[in-house]
Amino acid sequence: MNEGDLTDEVCYFINDRILHDWLQYAGRWSSKTVSAKLAAIRRFEAFFDGKDFAKISKSDVARFRESLKSSAETFGEDRLSVSTVRHLVSHLKSFFDWLIEQPDFRTLDRTLPSYFALPKKFDATVLAEDAKPVPTEEEAIMMVERMPIETVKQRRDRAMVAIAFLAALRADTITSLQFRHFEGEARVVVQDARRSRTKNGKSLRIKFFPVPPLFAQVVVAWKEELLGLGFAADDALFPDERNLSSDIDRSQSRSVLAMSSTHAVARAFQAASSGIGKSFSPHSAKHFIGQLGWKVCKSPEESKAWSVNMGHENEDVTQRYYKNITGDRVAEIFEAFDGERNEPIEHMKLLLQYHEHKLDRGTPEFERAQKLAIERQSRGQTT
Repeated sequence: MNEGDLTDEVCYFINDRILHDWLQYAGRWSSKTVSAKLAAIRRFEAFFDGKDFAKISKSDVARFRESLKSSAETFGEDRLSVSTVRHLVSHLKSFFDWLIEQPDFRTLDRTLPSYFALPKKFDATVLAEDAKPVPTEEEAIMMVERMPIETVKQRRDRAMVAIAFLAALRADTITSLQFRHFEGEARVVVQDARRSRTKNGKSLRIKFFPVPPLFAQVVVAWKEELLGLGFAADDALFPDERNLSSDIDRSQSRSVLAMSSTHAVARAFQAASSGIGKSFSPHSAKHFIGQLGWKVCKSPEESKAWSVNMGHENEDVTQRYYKNITGDRVAEIFEAFDGERNEPIEHMKLLLQYHEHKLDRGTPEFERAQKLAIERQSRGQTT
């Protein structure tokens, strides 16, 4: 086998004992992360025809790094994206950081992990290629406004898109939320790791981000619809279509379980973005909120509160100043962010009906909704 010829038919066993030890250590990560890291390690091992890790040298690491760099600069079937290269390097550096501390590997050069580092020029390419399309606020509004709402499934899909922007949620978290997790009056989405699928098993009370009221209005209306169908606290907030029939007797049925995959969220975003001639993934909502934070936050403390509310803990600048920001302080800052956008739930429902043309012209409800809409426009707010 030639160096760099990575085939699935060849297996190596000389490093299996240390990899068994590493797998025990790697239990701190999710199974998906462990699989990605192990694949990177096996790729490195195959590159050197199963060479004993105890004999790896600085020149070996440098040669592997150069092969990855070359693979990102070539064309054809063997080309690797710079994003893939960056992840491979990150996984391998992490592994060798651990390896050089193990009793039987302390003779390895202590600088080995540093030889995986990629040049700055290469990093700049990564940033350029990794840039994902992110909707503007106007596009995000249009995505939700233009989604069809004739069927209960379509209204569910619209609410899933809306809550992604409202709380910067990952698709897996969205599909696993329970009815109890959306607290409209408190303007909170609960990310409960005990009951829903969250990244790194993290629980969090997410304050609504200061986005246009339309997003909250849509989710409030969806929860009201589920309430009318007999849904309760333990039921899924975004159930599978077969559980949305009005013919089901909820009093005689078990709790409605969450969907097991993220396909419905992906399809909802595909429908929402294609409606405006774009293509945005579910994760684009999280990127949108991240970029919004750059515009909204005016101090290190506000930036830290924003990152905490997104579930992030590694904001370098803000952590230096506000390492221990409390949940109460995050709530205070987000109440200030809300400002004029903080609408009573009744107003949200009324405005949503108004914009969906569900109110009869000339009725008191229509007049109230029209007045609210005009007042909002005069303040420069978008519904």
